[in-house]
Amino acid sequence: MPADRPSTPGDDGAVPPDARVAAAERRAAARLDRDIADLLPGPGPALDERTRVTAVRLLERGIAAIERDLIAQVRDMALPNDFDAYARLKTAGVLREPALMAEVIAQARIAILDESLVAQRMPGSAPGFLVRLGEAGDRQVRAETLAYLVADNRQRVAGGELPLALHRRLSWWIVAVMRERTGAGSDRALAAAADRVLAARATRDDAATAAGRLAAAIDARPNEHVHVLIDTLLEGRIALFVAVLARALGIDAVEARAIVLDPEGDRLWLALRALSLPRAAMARIGWVLGEADAARDVEALPDTLEAIERVAPDEAAGALAMLALPAEFRDAIRTLGRAA
Repeated sequence: MPADRPSTPGDDGAVPPDARVAAAERRAAARLDRDIADLLPGPGPALDERTRVTAVRLLERGIAAIERDLIAQVRDMALPNDFDAYARLKTAGVLREPALMAEVIAQARIAILDESLVAQRMPGSAPGFLVRLGEAGDRQVRAETLAYLVADNRQRVAGGELPLALHRRLSWWIVAVMRERTGAGSDRALAAAADRVLAARATRDDAATAAGRLAAAIDARPNEHVHVLIDTLLEGRIALFVAVLARALGIDAVEARAIVLDPEGDRLWLALRALSLPRAAMARIGWVLGEADAARDVEALPDTLEAIERVAPDEAAGALAMLALPAEFRDAIRTLGRAA
């Protein structure tokens, strides 16, 4: 057992919830460092091959799409036939930026999880949750369901779509690469092209943003959380599962995503306990995720659930309370904690 990891929930149940959360966050940060090193490239395998291939493909496609949009805006600008923004950015080392890599790797893992969840459906069964939402009597729910399906399907077809802030940063990096090949005389034209491309991107939501709006429109009551969470999992819609969990707990969606994607699951069990979900519901969520993700220890699930039931819901919620703070505040607290 890693030295940084507290006893698993099945050991003695004595580890305080906030200690579990702190240890889980340290493991997640160390895992991201290993994943970045492994992806671009690293000294040894940290990512499984499927995640690595999916993440690289997502990054390459994302950069190529932005590149195409920019080139379409400057058709009269002479760019060499061998122009390759991805290769230049990789060589420059800028793609190692933690925020960018965290997003790319998370989206790769979500794509793989969604695919696995769909593949393990019972033969002959068909998704019904989003169909019901699309036929709901509430006009806002219907509109947000359609918007989410459009955004999610676009992201699946494209292989991923970065949030606006990261899309913006990547766009300016690509513009800088184009400038290297065209010279400083093209600065104004390139800047104008980037502004137009970014303005167009700002008019559409990525799947995570659309999922957040749909979760707000659903506005599930406490006794409905269990059904909504399980239904979104069974339909292979991890982005919506994350959004519903984030809204139910009142925490940041990026933090909720990290909780859901963490294969060791300590924070997920605390999150579900904070919502007072029945043990049977937690077991089903754990089993479904475990069947879709080989990195999860399904055999340890009974002991885990037995231990988590000894944690009071308000104590579990208190251990996750920091995740509701502003992002900059959370980052400052974690930075000081790592430096201690």
